[in-house]
Amino acid sequence: MQFDNLKRLQLVSFFSLPIFASLFLYPLTQQVAALVPLAILLSLAIFLFPKYFVLLLPFLGALTGWYLQVSGVNVRLEQALGVALALVGLIHLSLGKIQWRKSRINYFLYSFIAINLLSSVLSQEPKSSLFQLANISSSILIYFVVLNFIQTKEEYQLFLKAMLIAGFCAMLYGLLLFVFGMLGFDVPGVNIEVSEIAYGIYGSMREPNIFGSYSGSLLMIGLTLLFSVDAPSVFSKRFTKIFSMVAVFALLLSFARAAWVGAICGILVLLRYRKLWAQRYPFRLWGILGLVLPLVVFLFASGVVPSEFYLYKIQNLFNFDEGTGKYRALIWVKAWLNFIDHPFLGNGTFSYAYLNIEDAIPGGPEGNAWISNLGLLVLHDTGIVGIVVFICLLWSIFRESIQTIKSTLNVGLKYQALAFQVALVLLLVAYQATSAFSYGFTWILIAMIPLSKVHLESEETIWKKPLL
Repeated sequence: MQFDNLKRLQLVSFFSLPIFASLFLYPLTQQVAALVPLAILLSLAIFLFPKYFVLLLPFLGALTGWYLQVSGVNVRLEQALGVALALVGLIHLSLGKIQWRKSRINYFLYSFIAINLLSSVLSQEPKSSLFQLANISSSILIYFVVLNFIQTKEEYQLFLKAMLIAGFCAMLYGLLLFVFGMLGFDVPGVNIEVSEIAYGIYGSMREPNIFGSYSGSLLMIGLTLLFSVDAPSVFSKRFTKIFSMVAVFALLLSFARAAWVGAICGILVLLRYRKLWAQRYPFRLWGILGLVLPLVVFLFASGVVPSEFYLYKIQNLFNFDEGTGKYRALIWVKAWLNFIDHPFLGNGTFSYAYLNIEDAIPGGPEGNAWISNLGLLVLHDTGIVGIVVFICLLWSIFRESIQTIKSTLNVGLKYQALAFQVALVLLLVAYQATSAFSYGFTWILIAMIPLSKVHLESEETIWKKPLL
C-alpha cells in the first residue's frame, strides 16, 4: 500500500500524540492501567477540540514556576501542551484543515534553530546541548501553534482576552501573596526579607525577575490600549484602567530593576507614536497616575512596604561590587572568555553550565549555571553567526509590527499591534539582566505580532466553524 509524505506525517503524528500524553500524565497516576485510558481521552480531546486547548496556553504560560516531573526532568505545563498541539497541528495540516502561515519571522526562526542545532552537535557536550535545544524548541513551538490555529479575527480577539485575563489573574495572585507575606503568613511565591538575594513577588513564576518582566509587558499592553480612547478594544476602559494599576503594583513589588528600566524604554517608544494618541488620552494617563501615586506614597509613609526594599535595589541598580550585580558581572566575563574560544558558531545551546562546572563563583547563587543576559547568551551559545541571525529575527518581528501600525485603518488593531511592540521592547531590555526568552509567554507575545498583521490582509477563514 502506497503512502505519500502527508499520509506518513499524519500517521506518525497521530500515534505520537497518545505516547506524548502518556508521558504527560504518568507523574499524576504512576499506574499504567490508569495511564492508558487517560492518555487516549486527553489525545482525543486535544485532537477534536484543539482551539479550546489553545486558549489554555496563556494561562499555563502564567504558571512558569510549576513543573511536571517526567523521568527526573522538569517539564513546564505550557511546553507540554504546546508539543501536543503541534502534533495535532501536523495532523490537521496533512488533512488540509489548516494552512501553514508564512512569515518573514518564520524563516529567521528556522535559521536560528538550525544554527543552534549545528552549534550543539559540535559542542563539547552535544548530548546536553541537544537536550537544552529540545527544551527551548518546545517553547518556540508555541509560537507556531498560536500563529496557525488562530484563524479568524474573532478568534484572535478571544485569544487576546484570554492572554490578558491570564495575566491579570497571575498578577493579582502575586499581589495577594505579598499582602499575606507582609501580614506574617508563611506563603510561597514571595520573598520579603531584604537579606534574600532575590526578594520580591514571583507568584506563580520561577523568580521575581521573571514575574517583573511578565508584569511589565502586561503593563505596556494595558497602557497602550488606553491610547485608543475612541477605538474598539478587547475590554472596557474601566477594566483596562484596573488592569494597568494592578500591573503597576506587580511590577514595582517584583523589585525587578531591569524590568523597571524596560518600562521606561517602553514608555519612550509610546512617545515616539504620540501622533496616534487620541486627544483625551493625556487626561486618562494622569487619571491613572493620580490613583497609583498616592497609593504608593501611602505604602511607604505607613511602613506597609519598608523603604529599605526599594533603597537596596536602587542603590545596587548598576553596582558591580556586591550583590547580584557582582555575580552577573563575573558570569558575563566567564561567558565572554568562552565565546573567545569559539567565536564563529559558539559553544552550544545553554552550554555555560558544563563549561564552567569546575569554576563556580565563590559565594555566588546556587546553581550559577546560566547567563543572565540575552545578547551575551546568544553570542556564547551560537557565536557571531547566531547573533547576526538573532538580530535579523528581531528586525523581522519589529518590521512586521511597524508595517501593521502604518498600514491598517482599523484603529483597534493599530493600537493592539503597538501594544505588542512596546511589550516586546520591555522584555528585551529586561532580558539583559535575566533571560526568560525560552518561556512560553514570550513566544505567545511574539506570535501576536504577525497575527495582527494577518487579520489586516485577509478576512478569509479556513475553519468552517468559529472557535466558540
